Amino acid sequence: MQISARVDHSFGLLVAAPRRLAKPALRHDRVALPQPAAVGGRMTRAAHASGRAAGVLGIVLAIGCGFGNIADLAPERRLAKADAELAAAKGEYARWVSLDAAALLNAEAGSAEKAKAYADESLSLAPRYARDWNYGNAIHKSHIAYGLLALREGDVRRAGEELVSAGDTPGSPQLDSFGPNMVLARRLAEKGERDAVVRYLDRCRKFWSMDRGRLDSWKSQIAAGVVPDFGANVYY
Repeated sequence: MQISARVDHSFGLLVAAPRRLAKPALRHDRVALPQPAAVGGRMTRAAHASGRAAGVLGIVLAIGCGFGNIADLAPERRLAKADAELAAAKGEYARWVSLDAAALLNAEAGSAEKAKAYADESLSLAPRYARDWNYGNAIHKSHIAYGLLALREGDVRRAGEELVSAGDTPGSPQLDSFGPNMVLARRLAEKGERDAVVRYLDRCRKFWSMDRGRLDSWKSQIAAGVVPDFGANVYY
């Protein structure tokens, strides 16, 4: 099966461990699963099995998308790949298609200066390609990059605003199928910023109809004071 490089560096492994939210978190102490089913306040055995199955699926998807091994999922490896793709891009359009991933990954694990420059360029060019398949990706990932940069500066409020703006994307073939990037949402959830994350998840419903209940699952876990395992969506 042929999968483009744009999808390659975006997909990953469902391995993130659930963590307690920073205050003001609730006192519930539940295991965070991708698709929980609760009975009487406890996770069912089926829900636990579902979480493990999702982890296995993540491994399969990572290998299928061209990652040779788990080390390839490291932010530094994915950053190097995104930067290389951007450097190899020929012409304005090809460069624009590569900018959003380079912006996000530099904001996550690389140069803050590059991240801002790439996000600025991506959004400045986006109106020229408003009907292009990549338009929604540019809006989504550029604002995720801005939010990660805000967190680097300690501005949690602005990071939350950028997360919500990322959810205002019209969607794209990738977003509609695989869902939103959750790296900024996870970091905000870890700081107890539940409201911004919930607003983001609500906006993602507009384009991610194939979520299989994950949006509701994540919202329920956040309300219970648990940082969900966002699985492959922290890599996408």
